[in-house]
Amino acid sequence: MSRIRPIYPARAVQGARAISQFMERPAAARPARHLFRGMHIGHINLAKSSDGESEHFVKLIEALQSHGAQQHVLVGIVELAKRLDRVENVAVGPVVRSAVTAYCLMPAVDVVHVHDPSAGQSGLLLTLTRSIPFVLTQQDGSNARSPLAKAVYRRAAGVVYAGDADAARHLRIYRHAVSIWRSAITSP
Repeated sequence: MSRIRPIYPARAVQGARAISQFMERPAAARPARHLFRGMHIGHINLAKSSDGESEHFVKLIEALQSHGAQQHVLVGIVELAKRLDRVENVAVGPVVRSAVTAYCLMPAVDVVHVHDPSAGQSGLLLTLTRSIPFVLTQQDGSNARSPLAKAVYRRAAGVVYAGDADAARHLRIYRHAVSIWRSAITSP
């Protein structure tokens, strides 16, 4: 009788191994990352049309880059990916169309910022499988009605409002999300 093995995305398996190895070490032996300069932020924006939101998104990426944050961006629009590729020290991944693809292609980062409701599922997957906290952008007039959307909002480590363009405020929210997440992981 042959043994049936489930098929998992390679990154999820690697992430699970890394998490288990990380958690086996005592808290004092875990590497402490500096939370201010050099924070590694992932961004997921699966919007299908280019509008004023994409201009706001590019300005946010540029402002965060000027604050010294390392960033990895996954977007759903080719033109937006090309525009972000011109920003220095910002890694732009391939164009993605689904939340599951974004989840699989997101490297190890400190925090993920999910910029639209359709990408919320990728943030939820990253939190549940790789213990990466995510911050969600609250769109005007959107409310969580489905059980999945409610789970996304419940698991979000922070919420940023769509009109907020202050990069320093974003960094404070990211730092707060990471510190809360780390304290929850290290507490007995």
